[in-house]
Amino acid sequence: MKIRMVDSEVPYTVRLAIALKVNHGERFIFRTSKGNHTHSFIYVLEDRMEFSFPTLGKTLAAEKGQVLFIPKETAHSSIYKSAESTIVGFQFDLAEELPAQFKEPIFMPEDAAAYFRDFSGQHEPLDCLRCTARIYELLRLLLLERSNTPYKHRRLLPALNAIEKNPEARQSVAYYAQLCSMSESGFRRAFKNYTGQSPVEYRNTLRLQIARNLIQFSDYSVEEAAEHSGFTNLSFFYRLYRRTYGKKPGET
Repeated sequence: MKIRMVDSEVPYTVRLAIALKVNHGERFIFRTSKGNHTHSFIYVLEDRMEFSFPTLGKTLAAEKGQVLFIPKETAHSSIYKSAESTIVGFQFDLAEELPAQFKEPIFMPEDAAAYFRDFSGQHEPLDCLRCTARIYELLRLLLLERSNTPYKHRRLLPALNAIEKNPEARQSVAYYAQLCSMSESGFRRAFKNYTGQSPVEYRNTLRLQIARNLIQFSDYSVEEAAEHSGFTNLSFFYRLYRRTYGKKPGET
C-alpha cells in the first residue's frame, strides 16, 4: 500500500510503508545481493537473528528485543538462528535521501522496541497508517544521533536540513551559512569538519543519489534525471557520476 505522509518535525517524507511479520525454519537464509529498494527497521520479536553485510565486511547478531536499521540498497543476508526466530519489519521509502551518517546498518536505542511490541504485522490500511506514524518516531530516534554531537556541529542543523530536504535547490553557500548564523568561512570549516565534504560536495552527493535512483528505477532519461536532481551542466554530471560510481549513467 502506497501512502504519503509528512511530519513537520522530521525533515523527511514517508511515501511508502509496509509492515511485515516473518518467521522461517531453523538456519533459513534470506539473501539480497543488491539490497532492498526500501529502508528497514527490523525488530527481533522472538529468539535471535544474524545479519551479514559482505560489502561492509561486518556481521551483526541481534537478540530478542533489539531493533536494527538497514538502509536501502545495502547487500545483506538475514539468518534465522532457530525455528522460533521471528522478526517484525517496517519497510519504507522516503522522498528525500538520508544523510551520509545513516548509510550503514546500526542498532537503534533500546526505546525503539516500544514501537513494535503491540504491532500485529497484518496487511491492513489501519496497520499501514500506524506503521507510518511509528516510522516517523523511529526516524526521530535516528536524528537524535546527530543532536548528541558537539555544539559547533549542532549549529549546522539548519543548513543540513535545508540541503537534505531540497538538494536540487541552487542556493549559495552564503545562504546556508546565514541559516546557521555563521560567517561563510566559519561555516565552510565546520561543515567540512563534520561531514568530511564541502557544502557543495555534500549537496552534489545527495543529487547524485537522487539521479541514480531516477535512472535505475523510473522512466527518466539521463538528461531528465540530471536536471531534476539539480545539475545544470550535463558534462559535469557525467564526470561526477563516473568518478563516484565507476561507470556512466545508465550502465548496469
